[in-house]
Amino acid sequence: MPQIDRAISHAEDELLAASNMVRAQESNMTRLVEVYVNERRAEERKLLFHKIKMSIMPGIYELHKSTSRDPKLYTVLGVGDHTENGSLLVTCIAHYAPHKGDLCYRPLLGEGGFLTPVRKMTHEDPAVEYYVPRFKFLTHLPQSFEHFVEFTTG
Repeated sequence: MPQIDRAISHAEDELLAASNMVRAQESNMTRLVEVYVNERRAEERKLLFHKIKMSIMPGIYELHKSTSRDPKLYTVLGVGDHTENGSLLVTCIAHYAPHKGDLCYRPLLGEGGFLTPVRKMTHEDPAVEYYVPRFKFLTHLPQSFEHFVEFTTG
C-alpha cells in the first residue's frame, strides 16, 4: 500500500503543479489585458493588442467538457476587440451540436472567458481542487486556412 499512496501523492502533486501553472498564465494575461484596456497611447495599445493576439494561436481547441465519446471542438480564428467597448473576444467556430458550424465569440477573460481556468475536483478526494484550461490547444490550422485567417483578420 505505501507504493500506491506514494503514487497517488505524486499524481496529486503533479496535478496541483499543472493547476498552478494554468492559474499563473491566466493571471499574467489578466495583467496584460488590464494594461491594454487602460493604455491611451495608440501605438502602445496597438503593440499590446498584437501581443495578446499572438498568445492565442489559430487552430483546433478542445473544450474542457469534452469526452472521448462526446468531443467538443472549436476552430479558433483569432482575437478581436469589440468595436464599441474595446473588450477582447476570441472568434471561433463550434464543431458539435447544437452549435455545430456556428460562428461564436467568447470573452478572452472573465466569467466563461477563453483563458479563464475551470475549477475541478478529483474523484478520489473531492477536497483536492485543481484548475484546468477552459480550452486546450490541439493542433494548428491547415496552412491554406491560416492564409484565409491572415487575410480576413489583417
